[in-house]
Amino acid sequence: MCTLRLHSFLIVVAVAACSLWTPRAIASPPVAAPTLRWQQADGSTVDAAASALDVRYAVSGLVAEGVVIQRFRNDSAGFLEGQYLLPLPDGAAVHTLKLRIGQRVIEGEIRERERARAEYAAAAAAGQRASLVEQHQANLFRTAVANVAPGEEVSVEVGWWQRVDFQDGEFSLVFPLTFVPRYSLSERSDVALDATPPVLAQSPATVVAAPSVDIAIALDPGLALASIHSDSHPVDVRHDGGRYDIALVGDRVPADRDFVLRWRPEPAKAPHAALFVEQTPDAAYALVMMVAPPAAAERLPRELVLVIDTSGSMLGRSLAQAKSAALAALARLTPQDRFNVIRFSTDTEPLFERPTTATAQAVELAREWIETLQADGGTEMLPALQAALVG
Repeated sequence: MCTLRLHSFLIVVAVAACSLWTPRAIASPPVAAPTLRWQQADGSTVDAAASALDVRYAVSGLVAEGVVIQRFRNDSAGFLEGQYLLPLPDGAAVHTLKLRIGQRVIEGEIRERERARAEYAAAAAAGQRASLVEQHQANLFRTAVANVAPGEEVSVEVGWWQRVDFQDGEFSLVFPLTFVPRYSLSERSDVALDATPPVLAQSPATVVAAPSVDIAIALDPGLALASIHSDSHPVDVRHDGGRYDIALVGDRVPADRDFVLRWRPEPAKAPHAALFVEQTPDAAYALVMMVAPPAAAERLPRELVLVIDTSGSMLGRSLAQAKSAALAALARLTPQDRFNVIRFSTDTEPLFERPTTATAQAVELAREWIETLQADGGTEMLPALQAALVG
């Protein structure tokens, strides 16, 4: 399976009806969800209120193709310019951008990074109105939205690919949706530069309500599933053959937390294998996915040697913490294990002459011995390490 990278390309947009917007050098609040920010006269930004947010996924094995469609409206009395910011999951790669601003439709085209920058520069030099979409920060993409008339609606559609996570025998898909109030420092002219920084306060001008969101997922896992559920939202799951249709219960819900979907294959003694094929006008593509069976949970015998510093510098809390850690380690031993405990300060003293079997009696003797240890003397570490390694 090929690796999808965020930073391998840019999107360039060139249209006659859209002017170029250049962001000013002003710090912007962090972005935790898809957001449109209007540019203010002083260079600051204000989050636009979103009327709706639709998220669609088509998942095939370990590859998910997502599309987000979000709508905003210019409720002011003047023309506005802004910037659309879209946080994406780790490993996502954007392949589609479409802006609808009133009657205007702006479509982006995929280009390699350097080629996109060259085309953008050429379009700007020729007097064309252009916009360049690129990575703004880790997993965050942005694009300019300009000349939005009063009362005009803006619709943003972005498509991307992302990898499906697989860990501990479970698949998972995450989409960031956490709309949170923005915070800024309180404006206080009486605060000295060397005084305690003012408390972070909510900025009423930049707080927006979380929009309603609708999420639908068409899942082709390629193998039989034992379970499918969402940690974050109640979902309705419909099963048709080897495919699943997942939707939010209640259609639209507030976008107040990230969406997480998980599915687990049925346990099997042999590896699972699945083949996904896609035919396009110019080529055929195939993806093979193989899932190994769960590993045997057999625990191998181990040998544990604990070396405890009892020098004078360990007096008090340090020695108490060392004892607590040693006792916790002893509690995890089983009769098939071997162990020993060595304390050192100016001299070195092992509990047993060599590692011994972790019988209940031996472990209890070690616990009692550790509890009697006191901090005193110098820190002669080498003999203790040699004893532990020779053991």
